[in-house]
Amino acid sequence: MASTDIFIDGEDSGVREVQVAPVVLFNVLDHFIRRTEGKQRVIGTLLGRLTSTGTVFVSDSFPLPHSENGDEVAVDSEYHKKMYELHNRVTTSEELVGWYATGTEPDIKSVIIHEFYGRECVNPVHLLVDAKLSNGRFDIKACVSRP
Repeated sequence: MASTDIFIDGEDSGVREVQVAPVVLFNVLDHFIRRTEGKQRVIGTLLGRLTSTGTVFVSDSFPLPHSENGDEVAVDSEYHKKMYELHNRVTTSEELVGWYATGTEPDIKSVIIHEFYGRECVNPVHLLVDAKLSNGRFDIKACVSRP
């Protein structure tokens, strides 16, 4: 099986590498396939851990309901909080490390969503998954921004 390691470029956020468990990619694809008709993308929360060497291990995820209308984005923060609390009851070793979205490039709405996750964790990873296979392949990008 090919490596799921994703290397980070850009400013120094402390994150050097992102490793994604295959189950997370399956979760994202399943979420995309089951999306509400008319939705262009889905988003969700990434769980895992950050090592002292700057590697983020993404080991699990859960979908996050949201709505997009024009340039506005609304996420269900209560749902997010409850799901994270429930997940912590089962797996205390995983923490919130970022979020995922389907698509090919970040846009202005991605910035708004990233700000939400920036309040939830330090230096959130944004995992961008091309679920539509736009380039004829399964592209995955990881981004980290500094505050």
